[in-house]
Amino acid sequence: MNGSKAKQVRKKAHTLMFDWLHTLVSPEEAKDITKQNYLDFFPTLEKYVYLTNKLTLSSYTERWFIQNIKKQLANKQLKSITLQDVL
Repeated sequence: MNGSKAKQVRKKAHTLMFDWLHTLVSPEEAKDITKQNYLDFFPTLEKYVYLTNKLTLSSYTERWFIQNIKKQLANKQLKSITLQDVL
């Protein structure tokens, strides 16, 4: 994957993270969440956790979204990947 494609994947991951966060909160609270401050609502977690004698990627982190988008790229175009595809 070249640099421009990786940048597009990261941008798509941020968009999906923003959309996913909106599904978790009420509509009144969703008004307070913007594209500039949505990362403040995510906890600061470790990227990896030690589970069943191996390191695995933590769920619902930025890296997790990127990894799942890359898995979907084998079958779909980047623009057509939705939140339902990743989750």
